[in-house]
Amino acid sequence: MPGVWIDARDKFMVGEGHMRVMVASTWPLVEVGGPEIDQGALLRLLAEMVWFPTAFLDSQHVSWMPRDPASAEAKLSVYGRDVFAVFHFGQDGLPQRITAHRYRDVDGRGVLTPWSGEMRNFRAQDGLLVAHEVEVSWQLESGAFPYARFSLERIEFDRPEPF
Repeated sequence: MPGVWIDARDKFMVGEGHMRVMVASTWPLVEVGGPEIDQGALLRLLAEMVWFPTAFLDSQHVSWMPRDPASAEAKLSVYGRDVFAVFHFGQDGLPQRITAHRYRDVDGRGVLTPWSGEMRNFRAQDGLLVAHEVEVSWQLESGAFPYARFSLERIEFDRPEPF
């Protein structure tokens, strides 16, 4: 609906995911948690590491398995939970796409569904190459269903004050 503001928060803290969707930052539409949300939030975290790429080097939580010359499977392990996704790399060695199976709500129940994220417009930021455009989609039988587009205007690393 034009003119209606929708807020969504998808978080993963202390081993648990939680999603809240609100109209005008006031009226809740969705408030959910549980194993499917845990998995989805952790996959989102893995995908968002393109915004803080040194996290990919954390061998305590991230491991890699090569698949072919242009892709590798990443495993993120946090609080006893594991998620897996395949990163597809361009000729420049930068991640262009991530694919995984993520839970999607279908009539009130979680259904594992092919999911992807496209990363574009990498720019140098504090010595790191960071994706400044990301689009995420469900891969449905009818085709790709993009549901979120992100455009990074500014990113700051290692800020000493809390946000």
